[in-house]
Amino acid sequence: MISRGRWRRRRRKGISNMGFGIWDLGFANPDTRPSEEYAMNRDEMRNRMTPFALRIIRLSAAIPRTREGNVLGHQLVRSGTSVGANYREAQRASSPRHFVTILETSLREADETDYWLELLFKSELIKPALLGDLVQECRELIAILSATVRTAKRRLPKTTSARRAKSQIPNPKS
Repeated sequence: MISRGRWRRRRRKGISNMGFGIWDLGFANPDTRPSEEYAMNRDEMRNRMTPFALRIIRLSAAIPRTREGNVLGHQLVRSGTSVGANYREAQRASSPRHFVTILETSLREADETDYWLELLFKSELIKPALLGDLVQECRELIAILSATVRTAKRRLPKTTSARRAKSQIPNPKS
């Protein structure tokens, strides 16, 4: 068992952006910590996003060219490729708050992609065998991004009471 201090030091060694690492924290027991093999760094996450986007593009090419297929295919490509683009943008965020905001956008796009994949499955426009592991990958990305957003929000600096204070300038209309 790794002591808490040692765990923090080990966790800080991972590649991070402004102190925010890409850690999958979805463990049932809070005393269980992920080992080095479960820690995912920024480059591994980026390397996972690109093949996901390429698979989405290939899937959209296999969708029948009907009115419904065109709509679903267009929406799927738009949201599926946006996940990785927003993730990369988050890596270049100008502040910790901006990092969280852009990661949340990436998470929303991943969730939207899951929705379009679900519609493709239920509409039977495409064979379920083509969707199986792509849906699984999308849901894994959602879980990783959710955990990352939660961690990043916890690490945001707390706002001071001076920011919340009412303005000292009198309002002439009141």
